[in-house]
Amino acid sequence: MQVISPVLLIEMNNFEFTLVIGENSEDGDFKYLYDLKIPAEGINDNSITDFNLIHGIIKKNLLLLEQKFKCILKEVTLIIGNFNCSLVNVSGYKKLNGSQLAKENITYILNSLKQKVSSIER
Repeated sequence: MQVISPVLLIEMNNFEFTLVIGENSEDGDFKYLYDLKIPAEGINDNSITDFNLIHGIIKKNLLLLEQKFKCILKEVTLIIGNFNCSLVNVSGYKKLNGSQLAKENITYILNSLKQKVSSIER
């Protein structure tokens, strides 16, 4: 099992930034090496209020991690926690009475779904 290179995962949410370093191997395994939790600054109500502050915090801690592991992190995955998301499940249909599906039928179904979503999201 050969190690390819260290990978950085950054999770951002309202409360903290979590930086996790791990290694991917050729067989697809991920080996956890280290994590660092930093109190979140520059984020209020799931909105970035001070981009420069966040940029500085991540940059400073990224440099510290690279010095600690004596490597350059080439791959970063950013995970943004959003607690104000909404999910809508819809389904559409049109009775065809045995006839073949035509472009007009698809347009009808899509327009009816669009109306349903618009009425829910208001």
